[in-house]
Order: sequence, then C-alpha cells, then structure tokens
Amino acid sequence: MWGGTERKDAIDAIRVSYSLGVTSIDTAPIYGQGTSEEIVGEAIKGLPRDHFQILTKYGMRWDLQKGDFAFSSKNNSGAAIDIYKYA
Repeated sequence: MWGGTERKDAIDAIRVSYSLGVTSIDTAPIYGQGTSEEIVGEAIKGLPRDHFQILTKYGMRWDLQKGDFAFSSKNNSGAAIDIYKYA
C-alpha cells in the first residue's frame, strides 16, 4: 500500500538528512508492518540520541483482529491482510 524501498537507500537518506540538519524522524509500526521502525533503528545506530526526536503513531493493527476494520492491504510478502483501528 505504501510502496517499497531499498533498505540501504532508506538508511542512507535518513543519515544524509541528519547530516543536513533534520532533527525529527516520523515513523509508525504500520509502515511495512514494523520494517520502517527497524530501518530507523539501523539508521540512527551510533548517532547521538539527544540530537533528534523520533515521532511515532499507534492504533493500527495487522497482527490481530481487534478493534474496527479499517482497510485491506498486503503484508511484506504480498499476502492479503486486514488492518484494524485499535486505540
């Protein structure tokens, strides 16, 4: 649904952004069913943590059928999944 990316390119983009003065990173577990947050973790490893902030969102679940149905999507392997709004 959100499209794909090359992991190395995403990590490089975060690191270059940081070097150019970007101080906020926006992510959420729903982006790639957790892949986005893994990429952010890899990208910031070794950087001074007190120099930027990580913004995240919550409430969308794909790993359990709890809450209100929100929409259908595909997981990282291309299999159909349902997304639920759970807050």
